[in-house]
Amino acid sequence: MVRAFGAAFLFSNSAAILTYAFSSNERSMAFGINQVSTVVGWVTGLILGGFLTTLLGWRSIFWVNILIGIFATVWSHYRLREMAELEGRSGIDFSGNIAFAGSLSLRLLGVTAYSLGALAAETSSIMMTGGGAMLLLFFLLEKRVKHPMFNLTLFRIGLLMAGNLAIFLNALSRGAVTLALAF
Repeated sequence: MVRAFGAAFLFSNSAAILTYAFSSNERSMAFGINQVSTVVGWVTGLILGGFLTTLLGWRSIFWVNILIGIFATVWSHYRLREMAELEGRSGIDFSGNIAFAGSLSLRLLGVTAYSLGALAAETSSIMMTGGGAMLLLFFLLEKRVKHPMFNLTLFRIGLLMAGNLAIFLNALSRGAVTLALAF
């Protein structure tokens, strides 16, 4: 659970850190290196994880990450600094957070529980539909909130949309390969 929170913080904040740390003419290189290092880490993790599992058992893969986490925490404490100058407190978009988290939770729980045989198809469909309705509610709420959780006007930027589509397709294909490799 702690590893999951750490990974979520890392992935959600890495783009913001790179944006502040690099000037606009160096930023694309920094994002490229970040993406390449992520892919290299995933591939290397699969290979080294296989070796560790074979040699030391499946629990050994979790102990390696503890050492990496400790190193990263100490390094970031001493090397990273606050770069943003906040103009004031904007508050938390509680309604957007609840709608988005509820949507994801309902949809993922519906799919997962159905695939494990813990839910009937009808119940899973109701959960999926409810999750879709909460996602629609999220979009409606975000248009009305002064400080939204996610600024939906970013979707109007063509380059940003193309980049996100490319990342999505990349992750989708990499996920399929990773699933096949696991078997």
